[in-house]
Amino acid sequence: MRRFGQRRRDSPFSDQISALSKSCYSLIRALPCIRPYLDQKTTSTIATSTVHSKLDCCNSFYHNLPNFQLHRLQLIQNSLARTVFNTLKTCHITPLLASLHWLKIKERIEYKLLSLTYKILTTSPATYLHNLVSLQSPRGTRSLSIAIRHTVPTRITKYTKFGRFSEKLLKLLPPDVRF
Repeated sequence: MRRFGQRRRDSPFSDQISALSKSCYSLIRALPCIRPYLDQKTTSTIATSTVHSKLDCCNSFYHNLPNFQLHRLQLIQNSLARTVFNTLKTCHITPLLASLHWLKIKERIEYKLLSLTYKILTTSPATYLHNLVSLQSPRGTRSLSIAIRHTVPTRITKYTKFGRFSEKLLKLLPPDVRF
């Protein structure tokens, strides 16, 4: 049983997310020092290039994280948005994220994963990436009238989760949006 104040260690990425949080919050704390000399657009660009690049690094591994770990990442993004707008911690975050055109962390992870899958299937010259996700021709049934993606056999054990996640997300897309 977990005691009050103990860290939850049931996720394999707990240490990595803790290090990421420490790094991002140090950048977020440095931003108000130069904020008076910058306009909002420049501040947003700096925030995106420094902190969002850290949040986006390896975010395809974050796809099936528990909600409490995704919440930790969302708190980083919320803090960053409040710093860009120079608002209080009590200010509601949804309008701030919408005006910055930032997706929430879970949506951002799914978008990046689908974007990477699209690039692999259409333009990737690297065969080791193209072997992770391949195109299956449609069968003769009505329910499979649109081509769907499937993963390669489990001989690529290191990367099978990527293929399964991308397949799952591709099936959630509306048929007219699938590629």
